[in-house]
Amino acid sequence: MLGLDFSGRRVLDFGTGIGILTILAEKLGARQIITIDNDPICIINAEENIEKISVKKSRF
Repeated sequence: MLGLDFSGRRVLDFGTGIGILTILAEKLGARQIITIDNDPICIINAEENIEKISVKKSRF
């Protein structure tokens, strides 16, 4: 992902797991990120990680 230009792009993180790709996409300048997972534990983990890293939740 580090070699891609995310500036102003929309990103879909399907099967987010712990949310690391969502967080990285935001840090690399994505303007909108949709994060999806069907595992309740993964959703909780992703939410906690997003909160800890201060990702702008309004982008999700």
